[in-house]
Amino acid sequence: MLFPDTNPYFLNLKPDTMKLEHSTILICGGTSGIGYELAKVLRTRQNKVVLLGHHPGKLELARQEGFDTIACDLSCKESVEAAALQVEQKYPGVNVLFNNAGLQHNYDFSTHLIPLDKVWQEVGVNLSGQIRLTQLLIPILAASPR
Repeated sequence: MLFPDTNPYFLNLKPDTMKLEHSTILICGGTSGIGYELAKVLRTRQNKVVLLGHHPGKLELARQEGFDTIACDLSCKESVEAAALQVEQKYPGVNVLFNNAGLQHNYDFSTHLIPLDKVWQEVGVNLSGQIRLTQLLIPILAASPR
C-alpha cells in the first residue's frame, strides 16, 4: 500500500500538513504507471481525482474507469494553457497537484552523439512543461480553502 499507517514519514506529518481525503486532486501524468496507481489509491479516500495525460487511448481507458481526464501535452505551451483553463473552469476547487508526468529516452553517451531534439523534448516535458503548468495553476490552488 502506498500510504501504510506504519510508514514513519506519514506518521510524523503534522495533522494539517496535507489533506489527502475529501480533496480535488489533479495528477499530471496520471494515466499510467505511478501516477495511475496513486490515482486509484487517492480515489478510495473520497477524493475527486482528475488525471492529465497526452495519450488519447490512455485518457479514454481512465474515463472508462470512472476518472475525470484532461488532455495535456506538456511539451506544447498551447496545450498546457488549454489544460489549465479547463481546470479553472471545471475544477475550481482543486487543492492538490501532483506533478508526476515524465519522459525519458535511453542514451548511450559512449558510442554516439545524442540528438539534441530528444534532450530538449525531455527538458520540455520534465521541467519546462511542469513549471508552466504549476505557474498557471498557482492562483487556483492558492484560492482553495484547503
